[in-house]
Amino acid sequence: MPDEYRVADYAFPPVARRWNGFTLSVTAREADYGVVMIAAQGELDLQTTPLLTRAFLTYRHQRLVLDLAPVTFCGVAGARALHTLSLIEDHVALAASHPVRRVLEITGLGSSLRQYPAMADAVRAVLPAS
Repeated sequence: MPDEYRVADYAFPPVARRWNGFTLSVTAREADYGVVMIAAQGELDLQTTPLLTRAFLTYRHQRLVLDLAPVTFCGVAGARALHTLSLIEDHVALAASHPVRRVLEITGLGSSLRQYPAMADAVRAVLPAS
């Protein structure tokens, strides 16, 4: 990764969705080299997954890094959304919390995702080769 890696202001307004006590907030930031970092915080379930999907669709065909480390719950709907994204986009990397990694492992949907222990590793994975 270059010594200087700039990140622009939020290009996707922070949004939160609340449903039956489940809350998810999603933000996206455009960075150098065509990388977009999408961060989610809260619970990712059937009712909140559309918010994350909207962010995916907003930044389709870009180098995406998903920061799901702050996600405290991930249901099968969230795992399916991540799996679908990995099938339609080539340049996607994921840094995720234990609940997200666990549901991806249990469902078998994580095998198509490039998963990394830290955001810095995920960013390096989507940068163009130099």
